Amino acid sequence: MGIIPDRVQLDVYPGNPFGIFERSRVAFENFGDSPTHTEAEQVCLSQRAFALLARGFLYGDEARAVVRAELNALPTRPAPTARSASARGPLRPGPELEAEKFRLNDHLNQQRLAASLLGRKT
Repeated sequence: MGIIPDRVQLDVYPGNPFGIFERSRVAFENFGDSPTHTEAEQVCLSQRAFALLARGFLYGDEARAVVRAELNALPTRPAPTARSASARGPLRPGPELEAEKFRLNDHLNQQRLAASLLGRKT
């Protein structure tokens, strides 16, 4: 998997994500829908855009170095902990409990993504 670093000069704006399948179909990812195009002109245009974007891709050790540098540049903050039951009593089922679960899961998912990008096991 390759990455496009933030600070790289690109020859074309990345736009919405897209995938080219069997050189005959392009699927775009938009909010609300994911249209697929099979017109030769659209497929060709997408292939040209991908070729221009690929000039900025980084792979392997180069990509890991960029991810490592970005992670090191983030401000350090302690990992979230579950809310203390003594603070306001135990969380009951409802929006507050769901928000707390989301917050803890989000932090865990960020840690897993960073580890996988750096080639570490969690």
